[in-house]
Amino acid sequence: MAKIKLNSSIDSFYLDIFSLLNDTFLELRPKEVEVLAALYTKNYNLIPKIKDEKSRMTILFSSDSKKELAESLNLGYNSFMNNITALRKKQFIVNNMLNKKFYFNPKSTKIEIEICII
Repeated sequence: MAKIKLNSSIDSFYLDIFSLLNDTFLELRPKEVEVLAALYTKNYNLIPKIKDEKSRMTILFSSDSKKELAESLNLGYNSFMNNITALRKKQFIVNNMLNKKFYFNPKSTKIEIEICII
């Protein structure tokens, strides 16, 4: 069994987690990891203001929000949307909702992951 320790800041938490998981499990392209991390980070930052998940997802997947995220990642809007489409096909986004399997709590930025290889 292998243990992996990850110390991360709140700002880079999801990028660090998804990058780590991508190395072994997720099979995403690097830009898909960045887009996915940006979506989960923005969702996390919206939680204190918008408790209702459906309302939060409506804002997260709004045109303005997607444009803002694309700019923050230095991606063209069409490139950003291509990554969103790829994430939908891979079930990371389902019905304009982030897949709940990947909701992590970045308040605890020290994470220890145990991997058991059988």
